[in-house]
Amino acid sequence: MIEILFATKNQHKIDEVKLILKNYPIKIYSLLDLNIDEIDVKEDGATYIENAFKKARSYQKLANLPIISDDSGLEILSLNNMPGLKSARYAKECGSYYEAFQNIFKLLDNKDRSARFVCHLSLVNFNNKDLAFYGQCNGKIIDVLPSKINKDAFGYDPIFVPDQYDITFDKLSKDEKNNISHRHNALMEMIKYLISIKAF
Repeated sequence: MIEILFATKNQHKIDEVKLILKNYPIKIYSLLDLNIDEIDVKEDGATYIENAFKKARSYQKLANLPIISDDSGLEILSLNNMPGLKSARYAKECGSYYEAFQNIFKLLDNKDRSARFVCHLSLVNFNNKDLAFYGQCNGKIIDVLPSKINKDAFGYDPIFVPDQYDITFDKLSKDEKNNISHRHNALMEMIKYLISIKAF
């Protein structure tokens, strides 16, 4: 059994990762599980993976375990991949995710709606190596913004329809989303690596 700290207190992410990895001999701990205080890491890297490594490495002195962290974003191709690296900050700057959705829909007027979610995953403290893994999920932005959004929806999920589906991410079951998501795909790249080195 491999034990790994996921450097976040975001319970949504923790639950998602635990579900994705439930069939593998990996035990995921959150910061809460190990009573580690969250560090306010300034995500000012020039790339997703730089931010992911920055977050993971900030906990190296606090946990004698392999540590993973990720940085994710929504990229809209016709808008030069915005909000991209600043996805969470963009929503905060707009005032809320719904206001960010409204701004995006104005910018997308008569433009191509192709989009993708991307996830860059870092793994540190593992066999004295720093490793990076990548996953994406292709899709599009819906044509009409709903007047109301599911209050339990996560991030940009309510406006993103993944390829091969006709409903948004937030309307998929947990299992459906976890089988195709960008985070799933990045984690599966990590699993492939662990299998290739016979880690389990």
